[in-house]
Amino acid sequence: RSNDQRKGPTMNMLEKILAKRSGRTKVSPGDVVVCEVDCALLHDLSARSCRIVWEKQVGGKMLHPERIVTVIDAAI
Repeated sequence: RSNDQRKGPTMNMLEKILAKRSGRTKVSPGDVVVCEVDCALLHDLSARSCRIVWEKQVGGKMLHPERIVTVIDAAI
């Protein structure tokens, strides 16, 4: 099927995984999605903003902080 035959935009692979793991039917860019993951990969520049979003919009304790990996690609 071509895109013009579908109703609305389709989800990419990551959005489909996040929707399934969170029990939602659809997720979109900009959504805050809380779900069980095997591993969360953060870039050193985005880690702080992710923490701020977690604290302001989700709150509570992260269940598996040992599953968070931060990649640092620049050192001073």
